[in-house]
Parts: sequence; C-alpha cells; structure tokens
Amino acid sequence: MTESVHITSTEDPPDPDLAELQQRETIIIDPYTVPVRHVGPVGTRELPAQGSGAFATVLSTDMQHILGADLTRKRALLVCAAAWEYSASRTGGGVPIPANAVIDIRHCDSVYAKVTTGTAELSTITEHWAE
Repeated sequence: MTESVHITSTEDPPDPDLAELQQRETIIIDPYTVPVRHVGPVGTRELPAQGSGAFATVLSTDMQHILGADLTRKRALLVCAAAWEYSASRTGGGVPIPANAVIDIRHCDSVYAKVTTGTAELSTITEHWAE
C-alpha cells in the first residue's frame, strides 16, 4: 500500500495587511532571551569587575569583622605582614594563614580575622560585579 503525502503551502496575498503578516510570527515574550541548545563545550569569558576598594585594618588578638556578606563582591585579596587567622564568624575557630601569603577569597560571605600575638595590619582589596 502506498501512502500519499500532501504538501500545502501558504502564499501571502499580494498586499497583506499587518494582521495577516503577524499571524505567522512567533511571539517572543522577552526580547533579550535567546533560546540556545549547545552540543559540546562552550567558551566563556569572565567579565571585568565593575568597582573596587582597598583598605587596611589593624588586627589584634580578638576576632575582628573585616568584610560583610556582599552578593556583589567578585573577590577579595587579603595579605598581612604577620601570621594571622581567617574565619567566617566572630566566634568560630580561625584558619592559620602564614605571614605575607596573599589570600584570594571568591565568595560573598562575611570575613573575620585576628593575629595570634600583638598587632598587625591586614591589607584588603575588593572587586565587585556591580555597585
């Protein structure tokens, strides 16, 4: 038994009005959204930071608040001339960091720090995605 295939084509009238032209358009709700389906790896580029800041904090043997939680923070660089401790909370135990080691933090949580003895200056440089 043979199946027949019927192809129907629609032709535009010689002078279509706007409603006739729009009836076949696909409605796009968000003009900035593009549907994409990829197969395999996709190359990306990191965007540059929109803003930055730099400051120094004198650390003591008490845990001090250095950076607050910030969803716009891209990263923070921390360095101290003396050995110090890094923590995510004021009451938590600190992670020992050697002197002159640059710590690159890429999270948005709060940052606390202290030195084990005496005082020392902690230098902080922050970068932000948006202001």
